[in-house]
Amino acid sequence: MASRYDMANYDSDEEREKYPQIPKKNLTSAVLFCVKLFNSKQISYTVTGGYAVKLLGGERDTRNVDMYVGAKMKDIWKLLESESCVILPQTKLLGDMLRIFVRTGPGWADSNACELEIPIAVNLVETITQGPSSVAIQSRRQSRVQAGLGRELVYTTGIFFLIKNKIAAFASYGREEDRTDLIFLMHKYPEKVIVKMEELDMEASKVFLDSIPPEDRAKLVEEIFEFTIDGCKPP
Repeated sequence: MASRYDMANYDSDEEREKYPQIPKKNLTSAVLFCVKLFNSKQISYTVTGGYAVKLLGGERDTRNVDMYVGAKMKDIWKLLESESCVILPQTKLLGDMLRIFVRTGPGWADSNACELEIPIAVNLVETITQGPSSVAIQSRRQSRVQAGLGRELVYTTGIFFLIKNKIAAFASYGREEDRTDLIFLMHKYPEKVIVKMEELDMEASKVFLDSIPPEDRAKLVEEIFEFTIDGCKPP
């Protein structure tokens, strides 16, 4: 059975002090646990956020995992209740978001050769209706993660959807991690933005562009927002 944690007394700063850096193996272990559980019940999902960026080659450290799930949260809760490596909130929530912790490390399922025992925060977002989160699952892409001696299939958010969401998030909250991810994604995958430029929120994009160093801003504006290659606009 899953154990419980008190949301009212949960202290993220205390957790950060206890675990200053989260190894990628532990994050991957938590992802694989969730993926296998959802696959066993034929529940669609997509991994998003910082871990998805990491799978695309990003080097920024991240401490948790974000996932969209194609099922009602009450059904996800029932599924998780029987899992001993899961830590659920003490109070059963009926909203469309749920933060759980997955125990990773020696002795736990999908330990993935982890050296440290660390509970990984996994943020689950319900997506069974029309809207941005359902689009995230529809536009998902295949990725591979290292698992023991092999590589496991994991679905992650499409690159453009990831960029679009992070632009909106940065405009709303101004988080440094979103800006770092955006600079990386736009430099590495400019073509993903160019082909769907009209779907971007230009006001939110301006907030992001105004926040970055002039040299990065000039290059992104030229290669993406003004769509030029080697100083020339394509015919």
